[in-house]
Amino acid sequence: MYSPDDRTAKAVIRDTAIELIGRSGMESVSLKQIAEAAGVSQALIIKHYGSREGLVTAANEHVLGLMRDALEAVALGEPGAPLSAVLESLDSRYLARLLLSPGGHGQLMFAELAEYSRALIARLSEEGKIGEGIDTERLALILLAHDLSSVLLRDRITEALGEDPLGAGGLEHWMGIADALYRGRALEL
Repeated sequence: MYSPDDRTAKAVIRDTAIELIGRSGMESVSLKQIAEAAGVSQALIIKHYGSREGLVTAANEHVLGLMRDALEAVALGEPGAPLSAVLESLDSRYLARLLLSPGGHGQLMFAELAEYSRALIARLSEEGKIGEGIDTERLALILLAHDLSSVLLRDRITEALGEDPLGAGGLEHWMGIADALYRGRALEL
């Protein structure tokens, strides 16, 4: 499991970059702005990450690690406190900007998440937890799309419900309804 709990200067720089890029976009944020917001020098950023691209790569890897943890918790039916903690530290604006940007980093991030989702479904299949005749490739991507939608639309869903669907209390409600939907108990068609 990925551990996002480091609070070193290096982690503060990375997290500040994620917040600023999530708010303003990759092209709009300079190393100077990140340094000022993190309370460090640009030289320290270069020391830790080598370049702006190195910092962006580290930010992407951090967000990817958080998403992998979230996917695993959902796929393995462990959506309690650990999932809430992961989702609390995930900047959905950054992830949205990244995944919805054309090519480059967004394409790589989605490809890695899709591959991770496939591996989780393969593991569940080996454990006999996937129904007979189910197209596991499509199942992996449907579940990934579902999980990403709740993260990417988190702010809008919170506005509509008056409750954060991925916060501690909201997650239990969200997962309960999703479970009923996937088990065929939510709709009577």
